[in-house]
Formats: sequence, structure tokens, C-alpha cells
Amino acid sequence: MSPHADHARNIVLAGFMGTGKSTIGQRLAARLGWVLVDTDEMVERRAGKPISRIFAEDGEPAFRELESAVAAELVGLERHVIATGGGMVLREENLRALERAGLVVLLEASPETIYERTRRHSHRPLLQGPDPQGNIQRLLEARREAYGRIRRRVATDGLTHNQVVEQIMDLIQQTMEDPGTPAEVRVELGERSYPIRIGQGWIGGLGAALGEVFRPRAVAVVTNAEIRRLWGAPVVESLEAAGLRVSVCEIPPGEDHKTLATVSMIWDHLLEARHTRQSGIVALGGGIVGDIAGFAAAGFMRGVSFIQLPTTLLAMVDSSVGGKTGVNHPAGKNLIGAFWQPTYVGIELDFLSTLPAAELRAGMAEVIKYGIIADEAMFVAMEREIEPALAGDSAALGRLIRRSCEIKAEVVAGDERESGRRAILNFGHTFGHAAEALSGYQAIRHGEGVAMGMVAAMRLGAMRGLVSEADVTRVEALVARAGLPTRLLRFAPERYWEVMGSDKKVRDGRIRFVLPEAIGRVGVYDDVTREEVMACLGVTMAAE
Repeated sequence: MSPHADHARNIVLAGFMGTGKSTIGQRLAARLGWVLVDTDEMVERRAGKPISRIFAEDGEPAFRELESAVAAELVGLERHVIATGGGMVLREENLRALERAGLVVLLEASPETIYERTRRHSHRPLLQGPDPQGNIQRLLEARREAYGRIRRRVATDGLTHNQVVEQIMDLIQQTMEDPGTPAEVRVELGERSYPIRIGQGWIGGLGAALGEVFRPRAVAVVTNAEIRRLWGAPVVESLEAAGLRVSVCEIPPGEDHKTLATVSMIWDHLLEARHTRQSGIVALGGGIVGDIAGFAAAGFMRGVSFIQLPTTLLAMVDSSVGGKTGVNHPAGKNLIGAFWQPTYVGIELDFLSTLPAAELRAGMAEVIKYGIIADEAMFVAMEREIEPALAGDSAALGRLIRRSCEIKAEVVAGDERESGRRAILNFGHTFGHAAEALSGYQAIRHGEGVAMGMVAAMRLGAMRGLVSEADVTRVEALVARAGLPTRLLRFAPERYWEVMGSDKKVRDGRIRFVLPEAIGRVGVYDDVTREEVMACLGVTMAAE
């Protein structure tokens, strides 16, 4: 595979008919060593008839519905060049799906060039009639706004096919080399959908970037003293430059203060600063800050908008996305909370420059998790890039963070309140949470617990014959290369079993385990016996 494409899961070619998507796609796929797919052909296979007959017998709306179904399928592809139909991006949700699938490039051509390239094609239903050149001009004008949403583009007039391929390769290279170019992932939840913006050096433009998605007149920035010292000024200045009235609410740091008392502090601040239902909350900090501020937003005036600005890797790929908010209770972690989706998630890679190395490693556990549960290609990429990412390589970090957010966004969109598939996000957590609880939440970080829990879950999966010993070895090796623990803390196995049985994820008295079925796929099992867990613990706990 070409090194120029290492960062992109797929390359998507969009544009009007006659701009060369299919021919260019063939040559680009050959250059990259990837597979070419054509969405028009996928539509025809779904319908069992050619596009001309779909238009004639079922109408254009039926064709567009088929296109949308195909667009949703593309998100699961890897290492493909995707040539799309000319109208696929007319629906914004289709473009969002294409952006989740890979790097989208618009091919352009003048109306005259398009006419010359298509005038002998009798299979183009939208060009039928006495004035095909006029149809082209009218359709291009009608699609101007839709095509305008695509930032990366190549004008194909006067270029050979190979020259167009070279320009696309240059675009791929530029994107790879410029981690500051913000990428966007969307969490699709109907009216509550929101973007995740990922980039480097863009935080000064936060206020302007919020645009139409976040429109309060006043905001309260919730953070702690250390994060405020490091990053408070540029965030506040950017928000004020956008015309917002800004107040800052400092809360005490640490898990010990993840309580209702701290939420009450935020509410007191909001009332004292005369915030209203038209105000918003900005959570600037790690997962603890985000969880507390999100719960405060859910409860204030029966719910106000909030945005997440995560400052740790763990929060960027996990807690800032998905709408889980809450605080701890003496009986357990996160037992008091609400599902309250943010309006916007802003991931600034520069924030990671001030993150301690141990915290970066802990966050990498969740990134490894996404590869195991949903994307073998991502796991392979981590095997290649784990050291550069841990050394602070922004390009490597940006790629891994984006793919992690894409996976979580897809899972959350399909199961917002964890009634089904969202449970796969708990891979490694049943063992890991138990280790955290037994240590009094003091000896290990959450990511370290997840790391040792993933290795234990892999071992349990191998004992059940779900995965091979080679799979277990690959995961354990990658966890170790990330500088994370591979063995559970040493406590009596019976104590692990007891703590697992009191976890809030237990259903109908059964402990649910997320177990691997392959690297890239997991399943949820509620038939794991005590004897199996005891045997697994016996080989996955640290030595005396």
C-alpha cells in the first residue's frame, strides 16, 4: 500500500457525471493497490435492474433512497476507492456517511467539458430531452450548494487521467502532513446530532467555529485550576471574540470531587452569574470535568446546551462522545447521572502537549479497545504507529483519535442508551472496573484498568475457543508496547467475582462480559460461569 494513503481508510470520489470518477477511480485504485467500488453498480445490484429502469419504473425518489442505503454501507469498508453517483451528496446525511468512510475528493469540470464527455451516453436518465447541455447547466446550478460542502477538489478540465490521479495523491499527502486541518466526525442522533471537530492549532477560532450549532448569548466555562492556567485564556478569548458573555467556574480536581456537591457548586455559579435557559456550559478538562459539567447542564433549568472540550486522550476518544454524564455515589461510580448529549465536541490536539506521559498512555488503552471491538485495520495501524503516537506525533494521534471517534459515533447513533450494541464499548471494563474498585480507585488509572481488563477478556475468549492464542498474544504485546499493565491487580479471585456481581451493568442477576470473537469483532455474553472467571483470573493476575 502506498504510504501516501496510510491515514485514510478509503478515498471517496464525488462529483457530477462526466467528471471522470469511474475512470480516475480505476487508476487511483491500481496506484494504491486498493479495491474500486462504484456506488451506481451497488444501487443496481440492490434494485436488481439498471438505473435507467429504476428512474423509469420507480422514479428518482426511490433511486435516492437506494443511494442513501448504499452510502450507509460504505462506512464499513477499508482500503477502497469509492466512485459515487453524481447526486449522492445531495443529501447531507449521505455526505456525512462518505466523510466517515474516508477522504472525500470532489472532481469538477466545466459544463462544456461534461457535455462533450457525456453526449454519446444514452444511459444517462437526467440528460434525456431536447436540451442536454442546458440540463447539465441547470443541474450543476441546482447542486452548487451540495458540492460546495466538499472542501477538497480537483478540476479535471484539460488534464489527463494520470494527471488527475497525481493531484489526488497530492491532496492525500497534504492532508496527512497537516494535522492542523480540522476533520469532522458526526454523531447522528436526529435533531440531537452534533459534530466532533478534530484538529491542531484551531482553538483560537473556537467561537467562530461554533457557528450555528451553538447559539447561547452567555456561557459558563467549567474547568479546574490547572487546566484554566494552561488553556483557559485562549478558550475564553475565543468565545468572547464571538460575542458571548463568558464566566468561569472552577471546580476542585480529582475523582473525590465527582459528587453532587460539585454539581451544586456549578449550579450556584450559574445562578450567581445570572445565567438562564438561553445560556450554555463549556466543559474544559478531562473526563471528570466533562461528566460533572454535562450532568450540571442536564439539570440546570431542566437542561441547557453544553459543549465538550476534552483535554486528555481518554476523554477525547471516550467520555466526551456519547452523552453519558454523571457523578459518583458512596455505593459506586457514576451511579447518579443522565444521558445528555453535547451540542459540539472540540478536540484540539495541542491540548495533548501538556498531558503527562502516564495519562497519554492510559488514554491509549481506549484507542486500542476500538481496534479490537470494531476495526482490525485500525488495530494493525496501531501496531505500526503506537510509538510515534505516544511520542506526541500529531499526525499519528489525529488519525487514531478520528477513527476512535468514528467508531464510537457509529455505535452511539445505533444505541444511544446502551440497550443493545453500545455494550461492546465496555470491552475490558468488567475486569478493569473490578480492579479499580478493589484498589479503592487509587492504585491505577481508569485506562490502566481497561488495559489489564482487555488482556483478561482476551484470555477468557481464548479459553472459550472464541479467539486464538495468537490473537491474545497480539493484544498483550500491543498493550505492553503502550506502556500499560497486562496483568490484573492481585486480589482474591472471590473478591473480583463479588465486585463484578455488583456492577451496574449486570442484567437480571447475570454478569455480562464483552468477549472477543476476532480482532475487530466482539460479542456480549451473559452465560460466563464463576468457574470460568476463576480460571481466567488464575492466569491473568500479577505475580506475588
